[in-house]
Amino acid sequence: PDHLIEFAHFAIDSGCDLVFAHGPHSLRGIEIYKGKPIFYSLGNFIFQNEAVQWLPEPAYSGQGLDNNATPGDWGMARSDDGKFGFAADLIHYRSAIAVCDYSKGNLKEVRLYPIDLGFGKPIAQRGRPVLANGEVAQWSLERLKESSKFFGTEISIQGDIGIIRP
Repeated sequence: PDHLIEFAHFAIDSGCDLVFAHGPHSLRGIEIYKGKPIFYSLGNFIFQNEAVQWLPEPAYSGQGLDNNATPGDWGMARSDDGKFGFAADLIHYRSAIAVCDYSKGNLKEVRLYPIDLGFGKPIAQRGRPVLANGEVAQWSLERLKESSKFFGTEISIQGDIGIIRP
């Protein structure tokens, strides 16, 4: 959204060296503004909604569950056994880690390492970050590459790594 772009630019203009936004639980574009990176969202790093130790009682009763229910039961009830919501959408389980290389205070390179959060895997495995490769890595890198074009940012893909050189 425009207000996020305005805020990110304001933050850099005010002295920030990097802006990292999060919110949509999915990959968004990357901008290099005045030589400084703005990550509008790299998605989720860990996404284990159903694997937390406990949830507040209203979460369970709101899904018609009793006091014996687990967070996993809640997640399956909330998504109708994975048919909708986060559990049903691949976009929430593809992400990336950015490593910024600076020299004398100047950004030289950003390396993007795609991670896979296990879309479609059982609750106990879903949401754990593992380094992605092959088709999964390419999906994430292509999404970042396309969404970053809006900002004039070019991402080259070398194997399973994305590279930005400002």
